[in-house]
Amino acid sequence: MSKRKPLGPLEYKWDGKIRSPRELFRLLHDFLNKYNYEHIYHELKDESGAIDGTATFSDSLTGKQDLKIRNKWLLIDGIILIVAGLVVLAKGVALAKGVPSVESLSLPFTLFLIGWALIDYSSKKLRKCISLHVEGETYRARAEQKGETSSEVYDVVSNCRVIFSAKVGRPATKAGRQQATDYGVAKLSRKVDDWAPLRSEFESLTADFQKLRPKIEIPEAIMPNKTD
Repeated sequence: MSKRKPLGPLEYKWDGKIRSPRELFRLLHDFLNKYNYEHIYHELKDESGAIDGTATFSDSLTGKQDLKIRNKWLLIDGIILIVAGLVVLAKGVALAKGVPSVESLSLPFTLFLIGWALIDYSSKKLRKCISLHVEGETYRARAEQKGETSSEVYDVVSNCRVIFSAKVGRPATKAGRQQATDYGVAKLSRKVDDWAPLRSEFESLTADFQKLRPKIEIPEAIMPNKTD
């Protein structure tokens, strides 16, 4: 398994043997559901291998998760400026004893604009994107009875590689609107805390891989006869 430095696209690789590539692909689908990633599931694509009874496979699943992040300090500053604008406006009205002049309205109006801008800027969307790519080959694990040429298939084993690619940052926008079907990130986050969940999620996925390890056992009925 390889890791890249934080604050950039993460990529982890896992190589090993599994019982079934389709079982693995469903596991990846369940993983994206578990962590609330929006994605479209499809069946694993595979094709016959060069040797009878074997197959190769290569496919990907892509998911995204949009989170609303609030900067509390910008929010507080925005509220303070709006309140200050109201206070200044009230004082201007009191001093004018009626309708305030345009000059006296300029300061509270400016405070209102800056305050609303800070409140609006305090809320942003953070997008986590994950691409899960699998590839490998499948072959039959056979067990032969001594003295016979025929064999029976008791299990199927696959060699596979899973590539976990992830990034987090601001989602891509077009004409000021977020693309609902876009799985990309326009600008990567520079905060370590934003990347930490992705590494934690991969560790969880790695633990789930262990459940797919093959357990090939030759039935005792076809084991070679033992001599006393």
